[in-house]
Amino acid sequence: MEPAGAFEPPAETHPVPAEAHHPPDHHPDTRERLLQAAERLFAARGLRGTTVRDVTREAGTNLAAVNYHFGTKDGLALEVFRRRITPINEERLHRLRVAEERAGGGPVPVEELVRGLLEPALLLDEEEDPVLPGLLSRFAHESHPELLEQMRAQLREVLHPYLAAFRRSLPALDPTELRLRIHFLAGAMIHTVSHLGWLDLSGVPGEPPPERRAVLEALVRFCTDGFQAGPSGTLHPTPQREPGA
Repeated sequence: MEPAGAFEPPAETHPVPAEAHHPPDHHPDTRERLLQAAERLFAARGLRGTTVRDVTREAGTNLAAVNYHFGTKDGLALEVFRRRITPINEERLHRLRVAEERAGGGPVPVEELVRGLLEPALLLDEEEDPVLPGLLSRFAHESHPELLEQMRAQLREVLHPYLAAFRRSLPALDPTELRLRIHFLAGAMIHTVSHLGWLDLSGVPGEPPPERRAVLEALVRFCTDGFQAGPSGTLHPTPQREPGA
């Protein structure tokens, strides 16, 4: 059994299967077929539960095509993540730019910052996406350290400007506590996107679960209140005085 967090080593470190000696599939749509197949399988089985051979079988191509287009399984996984997160992050940055222009150099309302981070992930595609929730959850929990660091680099491009905006809007909040609250927001977002179906289990029997827009509004309010709450007072506790001091 693989240890937790393990990931299939790069293809070039494996003994090359006979199938990999076949010439790579250069058909124009091969790359797209591989990405779509990997998305479906990663979401359904996880990164560790999906092999390169699984992906090529689903895509109707050969192992050499993965090596040609992506180099390794890590390269394929990173491209799956990148092409899914890029439009979400572009929308987030666009909303931040618009909000800062509207604020005219002043602080952006906290709720607007929270909404700018959450709404693109929940509502960028108004049609229900059966693949994205599973992908987000799998990438968040199954990536090995090297792949996770590459994915973090993609997210830093968004988190750094948002962190600066939050600091301007909440100048009295300890920087460490602010980063922690952004971490909590990210966790709440990933859980909500990944487990919307759980709302069917927690509601009143016979009563339909809330619509996605209603879920978003509740999450925005929840996270906004969390950001605007007073300091927790637990991150930098006051040293205890020695008895008799």
